[in-house]
Amino acid sequence: MLCSRIRNHEADQLAKRLAKLEPRDIALRDPPLPGRVLAHAVAVADRHGVGQRALSNFDCFHYAYAKTAGEPLLTLDRLLRSTDAETKP
Repeated sequence: MLCSRIRNHEADQLAKRLAKLEPRDIALRDPPLPGRVLAHAVAVADRHGVGQRALSNFDCFHYAYAKTAGEPLLTLDRLLRSTDAETKP
């Protein structure tokens, strides 16, 4: 009984969050395949390096997700802007 109420509450909360996206024309999509994301992350790490004064692991996966999803990176970071990914602003 308690589990059912918790699930209903979580479903209600999710529905409220999703309702806020619609007026803003924000669509949810399935994420890209993890293997493709990982391949892009490893490739950019090989090209640009990882660590101090290079791309962080987060940067590599940010890049990889954007490349796999076909979306631009939202970044002002000069290193990410120097990759082959489309960036905004």
